[in-house]
Amino acid sequence: MAPLGGRRVGHVQHRHSARADLLRSAPPRKRKPIAPGGLLPVRRSGASGEPQQLQAFVLASLKAYDYGFGIALIPFGLSCALLGYLIFQSTYLPKTLGVLMALAGVCYVINTFALILAPGLANATFIAIIVTGFPAELGLRLWLIAFGVNVPKWNAFNLSSR
Repeated sequence: MAPLGGRRVGHVQHRHSARADLLRSAPPRKRKPIAPGGLLPVRRSGASGEPQQLQAFVLASLKAYDYGFGIALIPFGLSCALLGYLIFQSTYLPKTLGVLMALAGVCYVINTFALILAPGLANATFIAIIVTGFPAELGLRLWLIAFGVNVPKWNAFNLSSR
């Protein structure tokens, strides 16, 4: 007689087949429904106030996401400002792109601090981000796709650095 679900080859039992048989014989687990935010399990007990409580939890998770996204804009804004400065100092790309990228980076950082320190002001500064950030980032990408860098200056710099 073979042991629990295992097959004998000679005198060695294959463990993998025994594990698979145990998993197949386990009763299925009942899954709890998940809240729309994905954070909290929903209880279906019928107690009063649960939909309002669930809505409050979902709203809190959306606000936490908003703050987290805003905080993530701080290093992104600093990198945009640094990239703008480097573009401005180089001669490979137009200086206008450098100024726009630096301005967009500063606007990202200002908007994040406005979101944290003065949430009412954050809505007004969001317009400044759209007005400066979108043209700067789109302009840089389109310039690099259409024209690239100034190749003669690039080659001159590479030959002089050797």
